[in-house]
Amino acid sequence: MIYEMHILDKYLELIKAGIKKNEYRLYNEERRKIKIGDEIKLIANGDENNYIIVRVKNIFIYKDFNEAFKNRWENDFKDLYNNLDDLLNDCNKFYSKEEIDKYGIVVFNI
Repeated sequence: MIYEMHILDKYLELIKAGIKKNEYRLYNEERRKIKIGDEIKLIANGDENNYIIVRVKNIFIYKDFNEAFKNRWENDFKDLYNNLDDLLNDCNKFYSKEEIDKYGIVVFNI
């Protein structure tokens, strides 16, 4: 199965470069369907022709972004953020606190 998701260009480029090896999303009903071995087509927000298809190698569930990033952020976001707080401030704009409290965060290892 192939699932489609939109992604910011800066994150897509890190995946294409082989730096970012995990994709972090709200663990809502749609994302709960994704299983190990499925593929995700990550499409740049501004350009439908700019995408990459990745395979899900593993799945991890966390209560929030802080827990999800704890041991991964430095590898996945090299040169984009100076510290974890900067990354958290950026990512906490994607979903409300209520959504994160309700669903949690999924990390797809790709």
